[in-house]
Amino acid sequence: MSAPLLVAWAALHSPAARAAEPQAVLTLLEGEATLVVGARAYSAVVGARLGAGVLLETDAKASLLRLEWPDGTVLDLGPATRVMLRPPAVVGGKPVPQSSYSTYPYYLLQGWAKQSQTAVVPGPLSNAFEVQAFKGVLVSQVDGSSAVSFAETGDKQFVSRRNGLPLAVRAGQAAVLGSDGVAQMQARPPTGWLQRIPRAFRDTLPPRAAQFKGAPPALKLRASLSYAALQPWLTAEPALRRDFPARFAELLREREFRAAVTRQLAQHPEWEPALRLPKPKPKPVPAVSTDPEPPR
Repeated sequence: MSAPLLVAWAALHSPAARAAEPQAVLTLLEGEATLVVGARAYSAVVGARLGAGVLLETDAKASLLRLEWPDGTVLDLGPATRVMLRPPAVVGGKPVPQSSYSTYPYYLLQGWAKQSQTAVVPGPLSNAFEVQAFKGVLVSQVDGSSAVSFAETGDKQFVSRRNGLPLAVRAGQAAVLGSDGVAQMQARPPTGWLQRIPRAFRDTLPPRAAQFKGAPPALKLRASLSYAALQPWLTAEPALRRDFPARFAELLREREFRAAVTRQLAQHPEWEPALRLPKPKPKPVPAVSTDPEPPR
């Protein structure tokens, strides 16, 4: 990673830049989940405030994780789900400047997400669809090379990430990307799909963000991040992972992580310059962190 690129990355992710971003509040958690903030992993806790770039992963046995934004957007995540908040988005094949994190509230890499809002707010980004601003309720699932987004209420405009074609989806209809790579609007979700929606998504729960006006809770640091834990993100689409060599540079001092990155370099070639740099010196890690978004 060149020095100019490292400087640019630091500026985009500085405390001042993060302060201007709307943060989500984790208001409900039924089960366990992990937050990756900077290059460290924490146990998710109710009341945490999360900004751009945070990676969330719910446990396979978790039934619900809820995030709420100041504009009233509510995001429910189901089990075995991975999302990135305020991602460096790609629209129409062209990168959006990272100062525009607010373009999309989150990137859905895997699993189940239910987005609810009464104001017109952009929807999610995934490897299948871009969802333009809408109001209503949208339930989405990404599973490998297939994806389904169901307009539970409200009409929505999608753009296929595969061919750039728009899809107009009315309430009760779905945008579907099949394993054959073809995206289309369907009058209803695929057979049996509605029955697989997480049970917690069927409940209508009132907003809870008003209960978390004080200082955020302390976050409990988990063990060091492994390559295996990060691999789904490290091998995601190129625009999403372009910052990772700088963000996770300190992990290269760990022999196992460096060896895995070297071994799998063909899957993420952007790491090659970082492997040529001297190993980063260890950073002091506080026993307890009260800032869920430490400087990266």
